[in-house]
Amino acid sequence: MPLPYKDNFEYDDYSIDEKGRDYVERRGGTPRYTTDQIGAFEVVTKETKLNRDIPNAEPHGNMLMQKITPDMIGAEWSVWGGGEDGSAADVNPHTVLGGDFRWVNYKASFDFLLDTDTQQVEGRENYVLIGLRQVKSAWSDSSAPYNARIYADGRYELWKLGNIEKSGTLKGFNNKEWHHLAFEAKENNFTLYLDGKEIDSFIDEDATVMAGRVAIGSGYYQTLFDNLHIDKLKRYTYTSEKYDNAQGKKMNSEEEALSQKDKWNPISYIGDWEFLQSGYGHFNRTLMRAGTEIPVWNGVTITHQDIAKQQGT
Repeated sequence: MPLPYKDNFEYDDYSIDEKGRDYVERRGGTPRYTTDQIGAFEVVTKETKLNRDIPNAEPHGNMLMQKITPDMIGAEWSVWGGGEDGSAADVNPHTVLGGDFRWVNYKASFDFLLDTDTQQVEGRENYVLIGLRQVKSAWSDSSAPYNARIYADGRYELWKLGNIEKSGTLKGFNNKEWHHLAFEAKENNFTLYLDGKEIDSFIDEDATVMAGRVAIGSGYYQTLFDNLHIDKLKRYTYTSEKYDNAQGKKMNSEEEALSQKDKWNPISYIGDWEFLQSGYGHFNRTLMRAGTEIPVWNGVTITHQDIAKQQGT
C-alpha cells in the first residue's frame, strides 16, 4: 500500500445504496482496512450510550470509536491453559491497520478524544495508544513492538516489546479536549509528538523490528479517533522488500544454487533440508522454520559470519 495514507472515516465518495443506506450504515460501522484484535472499533456519527457532549463534534463528522467499556469486557477462552475460562480479558483493545507489513520509515498520527464520562475502573487504565511496525500477533496491549501511550491523567510512555523506554508527565494536559497524537519511526529512532510538539524519543540500539503496520488502541473506554494519517518521511524510504524461508527451492549443488535467478524464490537449499510450518502468529504467513547445510540467496552464499555494512541490508 503506497504512502501517504489517510482516513477521516467519512467515505463521502461512496453512493447511497438502493435501500437508502450510506457506506457506513451498510457496513455496520466497520471502518476500512482495520482488524480488531481486542475491543470493537466502529465508525460513529455521535455517541449514543452515554449521550456525551463531544466538543467540535460537527466539524469532526464521522469518528472511529472503541466501544467496549469495563461493564462489557469479553471473557477469556483458556484453550491453551494458563488461565481460567470465563475470566474477563486482561488485554486492552487495539486494532491493526491492514496496511503494509513492508512499511519502514513513516509517521502515524490521528486526532483523539479520551472518554472521561465512563467511570474509570481500578486496574483498567484510560489511555490512547499508537503502535508502529506491527508484523505478527502478540497477546499484549498492542501487537506492535513499538508503542506510545497518553493517559487521561497526563502521563505518557514509550514502549518497546512490553518494556517502558521513556516516560513523563505532560504539563497542563486537558483530557476533555481533542488532541493530535503522532508517533514516528525513522530507522531505529522513535519520536512522540502531541499537538505538533515533540514530547520525547528513544533509540532502539538493537534495531529489533525495521518494518511493519500501524496499530491503534485504548483502554476499555469509548475513546474517539479521527483524521488518521500515515505519512512518509523526507529523505527516507518507506518501502522494503521482505522474503520468508518458504520462498526457496532445493538444489542439487551449490553451483546450481549460485546460478539460479528466480526472483520469486531467491533462496536455495542444499543438502539435508528440514522445513516446518505451524502456528498462527504471523498475519501474512504462519510461523516457519527451515534448516539446511548451505543457504544461498540469489547467487550469494550466506554464512552466519556475514556482516552487512549498511543498516537494513
